[in-house]
Amino acid sequence: MNALGIGIGLAMDAAAASAALGLSSGAHVKAAAIRVAVVFGGFQALMPALGYGATSLGGGLVERVAGIAPYLAAAVFFVLALKLAKEAFAPEETSDSNTSWAALLPIGIATSIDALAIGAAVRLVGEAVWPVCLAAGVVTAVLSAAALLAGDALSRNAHSGKVLRLVGALILAGLGVQAALG
Repeated sequence: MNALGIGIGLAMDAAAASAALGLSSGAHVKAAAIRVAVVFGGFQALMPALGYGATSLGGGLVERVAGIAPYLAAAVFFVLALKLAKEAFAPEETSDSNTSWAALLPIGIATSIDALAIGAAVRLVGEAVWPVCLAAGVVTAVLSAAALLAGDALSRNAHSGKVLRLVGALILAGLGVQAALG
């Protein structure tokens, strides 16, 4: 199993969400990048271990969670997309509220649900889960922080932050559709 390849694949949703968040990040962008790295990287590292462990419990726990998880993730993405779209039409101001610890937790869960299934798959093929946890966590942390900073830089250098916020909202809505469709 290629842990690094799996880690890169798992990081893509979190990186896209981070870029969208960066478009409307507040004045404390470096602190926001650290929070994004910790939350998104942490959940991506934790979820494969949870999936691995849940598989040993039996009773179809992973299957039950996997059945509703896409819809919960979609709901989180859609709510965030609506919030970002609303900000696009509000007077020009930035806020750290989109990247607060409390705001990032549901996004971290939503972007890492697929890692739960990866952990279950790793157990089923008899591999160790820790390389996947490590790769997914580190890659997601680095890419998410970089994507948030890139989104912030783009919004600061562009002529119209409103248009970029709408683009960010569309990206998040697209992630919601992707999550809902599986």
